[in-house]
Amino acid sequence: MSYGHDIPDVMIDSYRDRLAGLGLDVTYAQVRAVDDWAAQWDRGKLSLVKLCEKAGWPLPADAVGEPGEVVAYHLRRGIAQAERTRPDAPVARVTSLAHDIAAVRLQLRDLGADLRNALVAADRAAEPDADGTPPRGHRELLVRAAEKGASRATVFKALAAADTHADAEAALRPFWNRVNDGFSLLIIGGDVVLRCYISDPIAAHNDSATLLDALRAAGLHTSSDGPGGTSLAEDLAAGRSITITRP
Repeated sequence: MSYGHDIPDVMIDSYRDRLAGLGLDVTYAQVRAVDDWAAQWDRGKLSLVKLCEKAGWPLPADAVGEPGEVVAYHLRRGIAQAERTRPDAPVARVTSLAHDIAAVRLQLRDLGADLRNALVAADRAAEPDADGTPPRGHRELLVRAAEKGASRATVFKALAAADTHADAEAALRPFWNRVNDGFSLLIIGGDVVLRCYISDPIAAHNDSATLLDALRAAGLHTSSDGPGGTSLAEDLAAGRSITITRP
């Protein structure tokens, strides 16, 4: 049912009360000016994000929308604001646009990291089978859930990296209390890497050899980004990254 512009005053007041409860302070006149959209929102046919966008109202800080709506709303407003203040000088305009693109890419990188963490958390939260693996079809469900923001390969790479990181942590745990100040076990760009920061070359080499032996004993593969001609322990002690993979 759509009341159009014949919506009773009592319903306008009801919309205002609901909006106030969501952190949006608008006047009777503001709601009346968009009464048909407000009625659609009240009936669940229009999200709060879309209502605010159509009405020109600021979105409440804690507003919830459909997936992607809140980010798109703020991104559109941010781009519009930047465009209104962009310099007229040709080169300065290019610089302004380039910096805006870089800022968006940086935020996307952070969102990508959040997505990978969420994938791992969801995978770990699944009730495992008797053999300890996720239930049949669970990872395919995660692929479908993430399809708007990550490819199938990206999803499985994130999950594989988390599994490898967990295996490496378990392998190094008996030695970690003694050497953890000098080493880091990280996931970088989807790869699990071990790095050494010990300044004493003899201690760095000895501890590096110990950790590499522990990883190999756990059945993990290790490789270096070094120039070749040196052992993995020498590369790790010299500050080069050692990449850890599962067979």
